[in-house]
Amino acid sequence: GMDKIASIVETGTNFLGFPIDQVSYSAKKILFDSSLTISKGQANLESLDDCQPIKDSIFFLLKIKCEHLAEYLNFKMGDLVFVNGNNLKA
Repeated sequence: GMDKIASIVETGTNFLGFPIDQVSYSAKKILFDSSLTISKGQANLESLDDCQPIKDSIFFLLKIKCEHLAEYLNFKMGDLVFVNGNNLKA
């Protein structure tokens, strides 16, 4: 039902996450023009965590699945997190 209250956007690529240099122009435009983005999944965080132009407007929703990410975000393995891009160390 998420599509009833928000725009669901595909990247236009088969890569995991949102690799800026590989995604479609339309997906990039939507991302950079949005005032709020909720990005679901660890791969999206891993590919967008240092994307400076959108740090204020992006929130990452994911489950911590590896020790490295748990340490990076200061959470525990298995935690469900919702974190703003400005709160990342990168």
